[in-house]
Order: sequence, then structure tokens, then C-alpha cells
Amino acid sequence: MGLQPLEFSECLTDSPYFREKLHAHEKELTRTSKAIKGLISQCRDLLQAANSKCLSCHVEKTITVNFNVIITGSAAHIKQS
Repeated sequence: MGLQPLEFSECLTDSPYFREKLHAHEKELTRTSKAIKGLISQCRDLLQAANSKCLSCHVEKTITVNFNVIITGSAAHIKQS
């Protein structure tokens, strides 16, 4: 079910029918605003998780390089210098 259009001429008469449609539009705007805020929050959480994952992968790579560890398959071998 969609919203009924708001007509300017109905606004001038300020009828109960116009007020009912206006209230329906306000409820829909409130619902949409809450949904957008929830989506923004989820995007922030996703970006924070991706940033954390990237940082942990970078740290893991740094540690691996510093210890001269070669990872092959499921086994790790210490490189002899």
C-alpha cells in the first residue's frame, strides 16, 4: 500500500482527510529515517570490522616476515639463514 499524494488545495481547506494523509506521510518519514539511521550504524560497524581485520592481517604479516616463517599448506617452517 502506497501513500496518497498530498494536494496543496487540500492543505488550504485543512480537512480531516488531509490531516489523516499528512499523518500517514509523517509516520512513513519517521520509519524511513529510523531505517536509514540503522543502515548507517551497520555500515559503520562493517567498516570498523574491516579496518580491524586489515590491521590484524598487517600485524600477522609483519610478525611472519620478522620471524622468517614460510607457510606452506598447513605447516609452518622456520627459514634457516
